[in-house]
Amino acid sequence: MSTLRLKKPWNPIKTAPDDRPIICYNRAVGQYITKKQDGQYPMYAWDGAAGVWYPEPTHWRDLEPDPV
Repeated sequence: MSTLRLKKPWNPIKTAPDDRPIICYNRAVGQYITKKQDGQYPMYAWDGAAGVWYPEPTHWRDLEPDPV
């Protein structure tokens, strides 16, 4: 019998850790991977354009572990 594995839940951004990369969510840009810097969550590419944006995410979750 196999076990069903659910994705990790989304958490409010105010509970995000400061010390590791996370997945952030913003309604306008969707999901992106970042690490908190100076109280913000920078995004380094958007819709194929390089740059730095600060979309103010509302939620976060941990990255999935690497495959074994």
